[in-house]
Amino acid sequence: MQLTCVAEHKDPSVQNRWTGKVALLVDPDPVLLEAGKLLLSGYCESVQTASTCYDVAEMPHEEKPQVAVLSDRLGSFQLLAVAEYVRHRWPLANILVVGRAASFLDEHLYDRVEGVGSSNLEFLAAIDKYAKSPDYVRIESDRA
Repeated sequence: MQLTCVAEHKDPSVQNRWTGKVALLVDPDPVLLEAGKLLLSGYCESVQTASTCYDVAEMPHEEKPQVAVLSDRLGSFQLLAVAEYVRHRWPLANILVVGRAASFLDEHLYDRVEGVGSSNLEFLAAIDKYAKSPDYVRIESDRA
């Protein structure tokens, strides 16, 4: 499995979809947060990270992510709290849940689910796949 940074990507539409975007990445693993931040920084103008729902709640109000990537490794309580908080605070944000735990979330709390296993590489590959997906444009326009 190979991850390609957007700067190396041949399709300019991938790069254009993310220009000026702010992303929020939420996962309890600090090493994975840094790796995900590095990956998304190739696409986005800014990447904010958080380990818990409390970290998300403490984000400055000026930060307005257009994309939120939430890991099911947060556990059911934290994932639900973060999804509800993001949807309430930034209603137009596209929410991607990575993992298999989205089944207990109401559909209005997320826009897309990437069901993957628990490995770090699968998590990063799901983020990369989402970033390159042409569906991102469709989802974004549907939320506006």
